[in-house]
Amino acid sequence: MSEIDIGRAAFSPLVHAVLLMFLLVRPPHPRIRAPLLAVEVAALLFSLGSVGMRLAGSSAEFETQLLVSYTGLIFLSPLWLIVAIRLRSFERGDARIGWQAAERSILVAAAAVWLLAVSNPYHEQFLTVRFGAQSEFHWAWWIHAALGYGCTALSAALFAREWLKARSPSSRGRFGILVVSSTLGVAANVVYLAFLPKEATDPSPEAVAVSACLLVFGVQRFGLFGVS
Repeated sequence: MSEIDIGRAAFSPLVHAVLLMFLLVRPPHPRIRAPLLAVEVAALLFSLGSVGMRLAGSSAEFETQLLVSYTGLIFLSPLWLIVAIRLRSFERGDARIGWQAAERSILVAAAAVWLLAVSNPYHEQFLTVRFGAQSEFHWAWWIHAALGYGCTALSAALFAREWLKARSPSSRGRFGILVVSSTLGVAANVVYLAFLPKEATDPSPEAVAVSACLLVFGVQRFGLFGVS
């Protein structure tokens, strides 16, 4: 790998590690703490697995790192949606944990998709792994894609709705940041899958790292850090 490739590979794990340390040292409000920390853990796993896939020297190593990457990716968008739900409740002056049944359903759906991914070596209905080339996607992968893109769309819609209803410039500004944070990662993934050549490097890990920075910055604009 060239120095540029090494720097690019190290960028996203380093960003998520720093953000995770920041959240541990200066934790946000208890109602938002667990899902926000979980988002960063999922993003870190996704980025580490993506780096491992780039560095893998064999098919077995590649498949192991692929599973690490998908473990983070499968849970990332559902957890992001839970953060969006809870931030929306803060904006409306309701500090209670709302939509509890919906949040549980979101996590159960993500866990079910993860089981399909982790059991892929036995049924190959999630994807056919191709070392050194783009893998072939099957019906279980498309369920994962529907869940991920659906949760991302709902997160962006919740933030966009609050942005449109915002009466103050500060409120409009923080929800504008959160709309961008919710869409940047999936936009990069769509561009990679639909428009870039198969030998191109997936820009999604770097886009997710930037999105995570925007998410934490957006949460900071709510004044939720250092609040017990």
